[in-house]
Amino acid sequence: MKSVVIARHSAPDDAFGGGRIAYRYDAQTVLWTLGYSRPLGPRDSLDFSWWQANSSPLLSGTFTAPGGIYGAAGTPVTVGRSRYTSNLLSAAWLTRF
Repeated sequence: MKSVVIARHSAPDDAFGGGRIAYRYDAQTVLWTLGYSRPLGPRDSLDFSWWQANSSPLLSGTFTAPGGIYGAAGTPVTVGRSRYTSNLLSAAWLTRF
């Protein structure tokens, strides 16, 4: 319900279906990557990398809930600074033919 209050747009979720809704709201996102490549010879190497994305909404505080399937209109809802973090670890053997 908290995502509904700060959402700028919403749409039915194509990926999961089943009546779920995807929300879009303003957020601050930081992306970074760290990598290391170790040569094994003149034609191949091992490549290691770590990618991370951090995102958190810009809005927080107490808001009034919209009416509809989410409950009665005018219900106060407090939204905190939630954060989404995703990590990707990768190891690859790179070779040249």
